[in-house]
Parts: sequence; structure tokens; C-alpha cells
Amino acid sequence: MFTLKFIKQHFPIFNIKQSENKYFIYLDSAATSHKPKIVIDSLSIFFKKYYSNINRGLYKISGVSNSIYEKARSLTSTFVGSLSSKNIVFTENSTSSLNTVQRSFMLEKKLFQKKKRIMLSVYEHHSNIIP
Repeated sequence: MFTLKFIKQHFPIFNIKQSENKYFIYLDSAATSHKPKIVIDSLSIFFKKYYSNINRGLYKISGVSNSIYEKARSLTSTFVGSLSSKNIVFTENSTSSLNTVQRSFMLEKKLFQKKKRIMLSVYEHHSNIIP
């Protein structure tokens, strides 16, 4: 069973003395999520060796980048139980994702007929409210 201490040891932000408070807690993950060391290390390798356009280049590292990207899409698809990896769209952040979903809903007029409502709590992240 995973403990909070086990999980936090994989995130560099929690291993740096932030202040006198040894129990650093970060609660703004909707805006910025901290990455575990393995993700930081993987991104560093990718940026150093393979960073290039996805689905646009005809050169070797672009092909490698594309393969890595499609593998991530496939793994994500399996993880969330999607029927196809083509259903997976990566965006730069939650706000962009929510705005994309909102725009696609607005294009589908029958989803927003009279007497339809969207319910939000007062605790929603701002990116849920603005669209």
C-alpha cells in the first residue's frame, strides 16, 4: 500500500526545505501540477535528444518524437479505458482542455436546449466557470 511519504519522495518539490514548515503541502494542482522525478528526467532526455515536431518532420528525430508521442497516447488510452487511442487529445493544461470541451459542446447545439443546466459548486476552479 502506498503511503503519502512513499509518494512524496518521488516529487523533488517535497524534498526541498521550503521553509521552517517541514510539512510542505501543495494544493494548487488544478493550475500547476508538480512532476515526479521520473517524469522530469524523461522530459530532460526527450528535450536533449529528440525534441522536434510531431507528425510534421521527415527527419530521424521527428520520427522518434512521433513514436514517443503515439506510445504516450496509446498508454493513456489504455489507462483511461478508451476504445481507441485516437480519442486521446493532449493539451497544454486543464484550462485549455476545459475550453476545448466547452467549445465542442457549444458546436453540438442539441446538448444545450432550453431547460438544460450545468451545475457547478462554489469551489470550482476558475477554468470551469469562465467558459
